[in-house]
Amino acid sequence: MNNPFLRIKGFFSAVGEKYQEMKEFIGEDFSGLKKFPRMFWNGIHNLLDNTKIEIVFFWLLFAIVALIIVGSQELDRGKVIPLAFSEKSQIERDCEKLGIDVPVLTRFHTSSNELYMKIFECWNKSWDMTLFGSNVSAFAAELDRRMDPAMKFHHYEIPQLIKLVPAEANEALNTALKDFVIVLKRTVTIKNALGESWNRHYFDVTHIESYTTTETYTDSDGNTRTETTTHYRTIYDYTIYDYTYFPKWGEESSSLLNKLAADYPTLDLKERLIVAKKTEADNEYAIQKSRDEDLDGKRLGPEELVQFARNWATGSTLMANLPDIRSMHLAIVNSDAPRWRTAKRTAHNDHYIRIDESHSDPGPDEYQVVDIAHGHAREQERLISEVVDGITFVANAAPRQEQLIRELIAVKLDGKKGRSPRAIMRDIMELTKECYFKLFRRGFGIERGRWWLVLIWTILLALVGAGIGWLFDLAGERGIIHGGPSRNNFYR
Repeated sequence: MNNPFLRIKGFFSAVGEKYQEMKEFIGEDFSGLKKFPRMFWNGIHNLLDNTKIEIVFFWLLFAIVALIIVGSQELDRGKVIPLAFSEKSQIERDCEKLGIDVPVLTRFHTSSNELYMKIFECWNKSWDMTLFGSNVSAFAAELDRRMDPAMKFHHYEIPQLIKLVPAEANEALNTALKDFVIVLKRTVTIKNALGESWNRHYFDVTHIESYTTTETYTDSDGNTRTETTTHYRTIYDYTIYDYTYFPKWGEESSSLLNKLAADYPTLDLKERLIVAKKTEADNEYAIQKSRDEDLDGKRLGPEELVQFARNWATGSTLMANLPDIRSMHLAIVNSDAPRWRTAKRTAHNDHYIRIDESHSDPGPDEYQVVDIAHGHAREQERLISEVVDGITFVANAAPRQEQLIRELIAVKLDGKKGRSPRAIMRDIMELTKECYFKLFRRGFGIERGRWWLVLIWTILLALVGAGIGWLFDLAGERGIIHGGPSRNNFYR
């Protein structure tokens, strides 16, 4: 059969044989077709009789229903991001009446909030204008309208805000947050010096112990035999601890702590964030409409609306971290600095044996002082870095946001060649959300799709479906439905 012509001939011969079989089964008068319904139903009922197909069927059915219903609800929920503008213009008018300049931190945070909310608003409106399919065209059109100077509806629009954010961010870091930036750098230096002051090392001493086990086996003929096996295990005895002190770094860390305490006995903001006293109609509409599903018909009152409008301040990473930054700084300068200044006088290498299998030995008193101070410095670094790094991130992200917005408009609306519009839209939203999360740690929950809820409902309904399928299978076996075990005869 290596000859290709013979293979082709064999194939057509087999097809011809099957054709003749089918022709004989159907018959000249097509009477054989009448057998198909009966054969089909017999096959179905044989499947029900001999398998647990009911369980699988209902399990899949209920899981698919859950995915469709709950998944579509959460997908729709993700199409609407909760909004709240900061009333930036109102704050400026209030400060003007008081004869003061708007503080830089207020200017920066309100500009950032307005920028992100306007992009999110374009996202929400794009879904309002999209009946089905992707919202990328509507999103590009909304952004284009906001970027057009001739279509300026509000005092601050995306083109102005996207320029203000990096400028005000740098101003904030160099003025209002200058002390925080300096303390951050010095805290990192202190943390590193404290970490070099001590070296902790431990070694477990163990020994090997043997033991035996005996097992009895019985074969198929009833004969028994006993087998003894020797095993070995490691037994813990004690732990040797070595604590090595490095005086150079001990003195260096103490000197740095003392200087920090002298230069910055406290650490706090030198200005306060100024918030709006009321909300304007446009903002109230945006706040209410973007939360309609969550509010379930409830109308927000004036106080509630104002609280939403002030979230840029109350939910900012700066204000969320500030209380802990204050208290951690006081712990470092008022407790860690004087304690280590005293303890380092008696610090020395230490070596001892202790039974401590969990390795939780706290170490010498002097080591403990440094360990606590090191933990405080590490935590302070994290707290201030979240604020400073977040502001730096959004400042650097603003030019990229503008470039992405203009790229989407050029590719989708102007017909220019470029990347996929859907990919550009995804980059815009991901970058904007990341900026918002970094700057407003306790802001609104802008990731709306609760996919964990979809998973829970899918699992629960799948289990319910499997239970219903089991009941159907049990009823079939007992003859309650579709004829019982002998029901196949009924369909023959």
